[in-house]
Amino acid sequence: MNTMKRKRSLLAPVLIAAVLTSAGLVAFKLFEPVFVYRLDWAALPAGEYPEESEANDAFALQAEAAQRALRAARAELEAPALSAAIAIDGEIVWRSVTGYADLETLRRANLDTRFRLGSTSKAATSVAVGTLLDDGRIDLDAPIQAYVPRFPEQRWPVTLRQVMSHRAGLRDYGLCLCFPAWEHLNQRRFANVDAEVDLIAGSPLLFEPDTSFAYTSLGYNLAGAAIERASGQEFGAYLQQAVFAPLGMDHTGLDAVAGAETGAASFYEVENGSYKRAYPVDNSIRWPSGGILSTPSDMVRLGGAMLDDRLLSSATRTTLVTVPGAGGDARGASIYALGWRTGAWTLYNGALSTQSYHHAGTAVGSSSVFVVFPEYRMVVSLMMNKGGTNVDALAIVADSLAQAFIPPPRQSGG
Repeated sequence: MNTMKRKRSLLAPVLIAAVLTSAGLVAFKLFEPVFVYRLDWAALPAGEYPEESEANDAFALQAEAAQRALRAARAELEAPALSAAIAIDGEIVWRSVTGYADLETLRRANLDTRFRLGSTSKAATSVAVGTLLDDGRIDLDAPIQAYVPRFPEQRWPVTLRQVMSHRAGLRDYGLCLCFPAWEHLNQRRFANVDAEVDLIAGSPLLFEPDTSFAYTSLGYNLAGAAIERASGQEFGAYLQQAVFAPLGMDHTGLDAVAGAETGAASFYEVENGSYKRAYPVDNSIRWPSGGILSTPSDMVRLGGAMLDDRLLSSATRTTLVTVPGAGGDARGASIYALGWRTGAWTLYNGALSTQSYHHAGTAVGSSSVFVVFPEYRMVVSLMMNKGGTNVDALAIVADSLAQAFIPPPRQSGG
């Protein structure tokens, strides 16, 4: 009897230790990004960073000014690589890149190095919807179930227009019972856009559609599912056939698919002169809303398609950049159209204001800004392989590049 008691007394601590160890491992996997964030930092390379650029001879002076601005911005932002392109009237007049696609190997970034677009991907998805609008194969105001039958009926009807303008009341990323616990740091492989939609299929709407505005990348994935049903093709295949190939976007495609890493930058977090690899993620959770890889040269070609009839009709282009007259006063409601933000863009410290269609994106280890200036028939695209919580600093760089090509306003005589 005493022997059995001793065995039990020895077994209890072992079981407790096993339970605590298992709980610790689960907690670590759930919150791994927090635990590892302070590890494996290294100093950024010192000295001058490599550059590569091309310019139209007719814009030589403007290109020199843009090059100086890009070089200074890369240093100020401590970006491993900063890449940009500007197109006017559908022609790339300047493009350049400075820095390293991979810091560990000092692999230089080149003009075809691909970056994660983050939410700038929504503009590409919007253009794809536009091609289907022109073909009469999609209706923005039909119930979303007409194109995504796996998405259940909600308390109120939901339309594609409401989905694309973030006025449908759909939820965004949150916590999940997965490793790690944050959906936006996804490491699971989603087989297709339908699987992405299933993430929010059981979530109740946050509000009655068209009564407020709530930005949602998970909700915008419904637009990709609608493209698949309307086109009869997989999302990536349709974008390639209907958008990327016609526009000559030869270095654009979906992230987290076989071969997607070819020609792509490595992605980093940077702080105070030090860098580390960004937390590894699988962007198959957000292909239509934030899972596209591209280059600035390709994206200015996409922007050019919003300035003439090469891909979309004038009526469809207007539809995509028209802000719906709904959503109340919620933040963002006044400028968000259908996959585009639209409104005045100021340059020269507010001295010049001009119409714009634009989108920005923050991805894990990457950031992008994309602006179309219809008055000047100009498109600016800017990307870096540094992550961040906002892109305000990158938008300021876009200002400096635009100002190299857009003259300051004339001073009135006095």
